[in-house]
Amino acid sequence: MTDQPPVHFFVHVPKCAGRTIELHLEQHIGPRYIHTRRRKAPGRWFAPSAFREPSGVDLAAVRAVSGHPLGASMATRFPGREIRQAVLLRHPVGMMVSFHNFRMMIFRREGWPEVSFERFCRSRHVNPAATFLLSYYFEQPWSRIVRMTRQDKFDFISERLDRFWFVGDYRNCDDLIATVSRDLGIPETADRANVLEKKVTREADLVPATVDRLLEENALDLKLWETWKDRRFATATPAPAPVPIPDRRMATFAHEIGRMVENQRLQLSHGRHGGT
Repeated sequence: MTDQPPVHFFVHVPKCAGRTIELHLEQHIGPRYIHTRRRKAPGRWFAPSAFREPSGVDLAAVRAVSGHPLGASMATRFPGREIRQAVLLRHPVGMMVSFHNFRMMIFRREGWPEVSFERFCRSRHVNPAATFLLSYYFEQPWSRIVRMTRQDKFDFISERLDRFWFVGDYRNCDDLIATVSRDLGIPETADRANVLEKKVTREADLVPATVDRLLEENALDLKLWETWKDRRFATATPAPAPVPIPDRRMATFAHEIGRMVENQRLQLSHGRHGGT
């Protein structure tokens, strides 16, 4: 290691308070923060998702990196420096409800008709947090992801989370921001981002059958959250749950086919209502 300060990598899983962290960094450390952008790689089925960084950045001065498309391979851009990886996770039901409300806010703004929570769930990946981590940060091609059992995915992700500086529930966002901010010498509190005044769906209003279905379909995300939500800055690996996750590769594959069809139907609906 060199005497250069560490670089904080924030893995921004959607709907897990990541935008609050990013805006705080943008506001207080400016050019010392990199926000990555997505770059579609050719042959994405067999190649990992790709990200791009802003041009003309002085990497020696960078202290923090984030963005949905961020990949772990970006650590090679900081040779010899400590990379402090951090990620916030969320219970899968609350995550899906939050995602639905966020997307419906965008639909209203664009003049598109709202869609029901059930239909929205059909248009999303099952186990969205695990899928996001595998595809983006851990840079696994879809040709490998679809062959992995849910237990394979859990073991793969957990082995890597064990090397993270911080892993916890999204409600630990304030503690994470305060700790990082002390290291960066910036204010320790941040304004909330993406807080919605109007919510189409509330978790408390979901019928038990819907909750049960979501927990079954998203058992991998549930196990990841239950295993890692309280780890925070601790160095000890959480004890794994004794019951393995059932293999649902065929059901997941069928859902993916249906998801693509549902998304095409939504796009056509948007076009009929003036969307782009």
